[in-house]
Amino acid sequence: TGVQTCALPISRKEIRDILKNVSSKGTTVLISSHILSDLENLCSDIAIMEKGKLVKCAGIEDLLEKVTVEEKTWEIELSGNISKAVKKLDKLKYVNKVSVTNNVVTVVASLNEDAGKISAEILKTLLSSGVNIIRFNEQNIKLEDAYLTYTKGVVS
Repeated sequence: TGVQTCALPISRKEIRDILKNVSSKGTTVLISSHILSDLENLCSDIAIMEKGKLVKCAGIEDLLEKVTVEEKTWEIELSGNISKAVKKLDKLKYVNKVSVTNNVVTVVASLNEDAGKISAEILKTLLSSGVNIIRFNEQNIKLEDAYLTYTKGVVS
């Protein structure tokens, strides 16, 4: 029988904890879910299906490693003159969008260059702006990116 986990967040957490415990003992657990963030944190291997057909099956690291994205996102928590830093960031060559919520700046950039090179350019720009960098987080490729890469988005 299936167990519905979408009703309450606490039930999802309890189910995840049980599945992790069972899996840690060497038991294979088969999960069918559309909650990709849960699968990302629970699974070692992923099978992607579309319209009842297997599209891709691989270890999660291999699956994510082969995915390419056109943009990358950085979340940066700052203190100091954030508006000055945002103006400078907005002028960078590959930056598509800069937004601010409270003291967290989100930068979205085209990956026409290596992500590491773009990260370095963002950091250099922030440091030259005189702001204090509290947290610098480059967002990783997610299972959702893999799903969109390997499927046509068709729901059966």
